[in-house]
Amino acid sequence: MSRIALVSLNYAPAHVDQLKAFQNLFNDMGHEATIYLEPAYKELGTDQEVVYTRSVREIVRNSDKVLLENIGMRDILLAFWAKLHTVSVFYRLHEPWDGSARTYDLRGRLLNCAIYAVNALICILSERVVLPSQNAVDNYTRYMEWCNHDHTYFPLIYRDVFEDQEIGKRQYFSYIGGIHVDHGFDDFLRFVEYSAGRELGIRFLLATRRDADPYLKSDVLKRAIDEGTLVVHAGKTMSTEEINSYYGMSICVWNAYRRSTQSGVLPYALMLGAPVIYNENGVAKYILQDRHGGYFVHSPADNEELRSAYEYIRANLREMSQSARAAFSEKYYYGNKKELAAEVFFGAKG
Repeated sequence: MSRIALVSLNYAPAHVDQLKAFQNLFNDMGHEATIYLEPAYKELGTDQEVVYTRSVREIVRNSDKVLLENIGMRDILLAFWAKLHTVSVFYRLHEPWDGSARTYDLRGRLLNCAIYAVNALICILSERVVLPSQNAVDNYTRYMEWCNHDHTYFPLIYRDVFEDQEIGKRQYFSYIGGIHVDHGFDDFLRFVEYSAGRELGIRFLLATRRDADPYLKSDVLKRAIDEGTLVVHAGKTMSTEEINSYYGMSICVWNAYRRSTQSGVLPYALMLGAPVIYNENGVAKYILQDRHGGYFVHSPADNEELRSAYEYIRANLREMSQSARAAFSEKYYYGNKKELAAEVFFGAKG
């Protein structure tokens, strides 16, 4: 039995469910897994046992292995201290350098270079780098393999919190998550305007903790909000229960991104039976077959193609929802990853 520390010392709420799934996975395998979180996470509450601490020494003293879940400056100290005490460190690198800093302004380039430097140092200090998507593997191999040649793939994993829901309660084409150009938010809003302007009868939902008001100033969007065609939940941190309810209300969920090495939206949507609209970018193309849990579009800027995708999903919602659930179970459910985890984290061959 190994004592495994599952660590996030940099506040990033989206990673908590990953750590909970890993805790369940390792405990089910007969190990003792403990979640260590930066104290700022206390505001979220928890349904599993958690230790809130910033103490690197406490974590290393009580562990045989450490899994670092997300980037943070304190992770450098933790990885260094663990190495001194022969504690194995596995670094979950979610967003390897992809060469895109050249597309940003000077401030963006400097920030990306700083992130690259921190990631590189943690990788160097780690026993193994664990990459959660094929895109991440490709980018790491191309740009960062010099940091640590011992790297491998292990997918995002989740507990299954699905509660069966009547198909008739699903009513929205939803955008859930952060507002980013990389996520095609402008394409989504253009389709909202297109649909509302033509009175197509499609209802939309926007759920984000960002302030969405600066993006919703057009007369068409304001009217859509007033008429209930576009429902907006924005500007505050959302509880897990709230987020899950939004997926549960969705006929389909936007996943047609311009750039993404992974997507937390994708597994949540599939878990909660909401088909996705996706494109060539991102990871959905590795997870889904077209019209089985999702609908592939060639151009997210093509409103007619988006309309066809939505109408197909709505007309076949029961089957699409079931295939979304099946894709989640196969690709993301932690209970199906024990053999892979034994190989990646303990060196056992299946």
